[in-house]
Amino acid sequence: MRGSRTSGDEAPSTDAASVFRIHERTEDYLIGTWRNIVAVCWVRCTPAHAAGQLSDVLQRVAVAHPNGLGLLTVVTASATPPPGPVRQAIARTLMASAPVIRYSAIVVEGSGFRAAMVRAIVGGITQLGRFPFPHRVVNWDEAINNLADTLDTQNTGARVGLLRAVRALRNDVRGEAHAAAPAE
Repeated sequence: MRGSRTSGDEAPSTDAASVFRIHERTEDYLIGTWRNIVAVCWVRCTPAHAAGQLSDVLQRVAVAHPNGLGLLTVVTASATPPPGPVRQAIARTLMASAPVIRYSAIVVEGSGFRAAMVRAIVGGITQLGRFPFPHRVVNWDEAINNLADTLDTQNTGARVGLLRAVRALRNDVRGEAHAAAPAE
């Protein structure tokens, strides 16, 4: 993925039932979907145009899943804070999709001062938007459990599929974040 950019109908490399379909992938971020779950992963910087890309994917998923969707945002330890105008664009994107977002989980990878700073920025975006849906910073397990409740089906197989898809996404993002981390 590093240095490459793809978009559109990229075919997953493994079982389609248990992986996110990637719509946009750059060295800075990734946007994908699995059923009615949209995932955005910030790996390095947050470019201004990414909010528009996320908006497009949210709109497409909303049309396909009129009963609502879940949003998973992953902020890697190597991601840098977005500038104010980009934060505002993200807040506008989420507010525009608010009628169909049933739950939004933000997973912040890493710990310490940087992770605390990212959590504060997420809090600021939440204040900008005052979203009518739950928009929470959570750990991976909480994200999976809460997103499972937004699935368009509540059968056990779908929950297991979500768990597998999120694990695959997490491994993919962790590999990207490792590649993006500065050498020591």
